[in-house]
Amino acid sequence: MAKVQNRVYELTKYNIVIGKEVITAAAVELRQGDVIFSGASHGSKPIVAFNNAIRKATGLDVKLLDWEHINGLERGARLKLDINGWQFVGYGKGEDYCKAEVSAYMDALNRSQQRIGSKKIGVDFDGHETLIFFYVPDAKTAKDI
Repeated sequence: MAKVQNRVYELTKYNIVIGKEVITAAAVELRQGDVIFSGASHGSKPIVAFNNAIRKATGLDVKLLDWEHINGLERGARLKLDINGWQFVGYGKGEDYCKAEVSAYMDALNRSQQRIGSKKIGVDFDGHETLIFFYVPDAKTAKDI
């Protein structure tokens, strides 16, 4: 039986503009349940523009650390993100390297969201109700809790 993965963000639409005489730009639309996020930005490379658009759309503190192309029968990519101090690696494939990078990015982003365990309302230091996320660490990251 295949394991079903809980994908928090679904990339519903995206557009990346690249070229010699144009600014590299990206526009994204994501869905998280019934909530739709959208944003647009630019960057020095297509995946950098995509990352900047995701940051604007979601408000997440996402840093693009590293990416590389993987050659094979299909175009592939490996990508590493830092999200709130946690690092996540994603893998993707596509018809071209740009699509492979986007696929790897969404894989890493959704891995980060799967890492978040339960959510509950708690109280902050000032006594205000706040949403608290509980992370599920592995042995290598337990010191970060």
